Amino acid sequence: MPPGDIRNMITGSPSGTLQKRLPEMSSARIADLVSQLNDMRLTNLSTMNVMMTAHGAEDLRNTITGYGRRFINYLGDA
Repeated sequence: MPPGDIRNMITGSPSGTLQKRLPEMSSARIADLVSQLNDMRLTNLSTMNVMMTAHGAEDLRNTITGYGRRFINYLGDA
């Protein structure tokens, strides 16, 4: 998913981005799911609470591994 609207943001974190995008899900559930994706080597998002630029925090595409990209392509072709 491309970055969201960051006009009013200076900094952010990946966990904040996911909580904003998944408001109905608890932060504990999000952390558990991210851990599972990391364990399956689909993502590499080990620094959930690190503060970074708003753009960096919103753009999570670089946390998808090469294997994760191939898996996404496979699902898209199915």
